[in-house]
Amino acid sequence: MSVVEHGMNRRDADLEKTIALADGAAAVVSASIDLGAGSVFLANAEIDIVAPAMNVTEMPNAKTMVYDLQTSADDSTFTDLYSAVITQTGAGGVGCAAAADRIRLPADAQQYIRVQITGDASGDSTTATGEIRLLT
Repeated sequence: MSVVEHGMNRRDADLEKTIALADGAAAVVSASIDLGAGSVFLANAEIDIVAPAMNVTEMPNAKTMVYDLQTSADDSTFTDLYSAVITQTGAGGVGCAAAADRIRLPADAQQYIRVQITGDASGDSTTATGEIRLLT
């Protein structure tokens, strides 16, 4: 699901978050990124979501990891802005490949954004990390 209009490449280390993936069937969330916007976000910016490659121990056959981009006005109650931006599936006894996607933030993005990553089956992915970056 790429919704990219203009290629953004400038990065700010304060606007990058890493997230340790979940062990088994669980969900984890990244720390939020404060867009500094009130009710309307008008900046020309993109979100880069990066999912790591995982071996078969971390991502057994048929296990999935789903990456959702979420938004919040108060940094506590989040809703999905985009669901299933990335879906990784273990297959062939080798795990899964790395994946990445860039999304241009819409005007209705609220002040805070984060990524929620949900695993659906057993497998210890806790040594792997995903990333979310704001690009301008």
